[in-house]
Amino acid sequence: MLLSILNIQNMVGTTDFYLLSLLKLIYKIKIYYDLGFFIAFCVKTPLWPLSIWLPKAHSDSVLAGSIILAGTILKLATYGFIRILISFLPDSSFYFLLWYKLYQ
Repeated sequence: MLLSILNIQNMVGTTDFYLLSLLKLIYKIKIYYDLGFFIAFCVKTPLWPLSIWLPKAHSDSVLAGSIILAGTILKLATYGFIRILISFLPDSSFYFLLWYKLYQ
């Protein structure tokens, strides 16, 4: 995700969501940005097979840390899917939806 953000900043000169939503980017570049954000959010959410860190994090942390992890931090990545991938990169999200439907 960091590489996608830095590449957007370098290419466009801003990371403002409103200005970026008005900008017409090349479709292939949007797909690469979508992959960068998607992989980062899959690790944080966690989705299989990238969730190997979650059981260890819950078992090694104290109860308050586990509650904070499960209650807030894991939900932020799900919010990121909706806020960034679907609203900022809708074309590439639709592209990957078609691949998902194809292999389902």
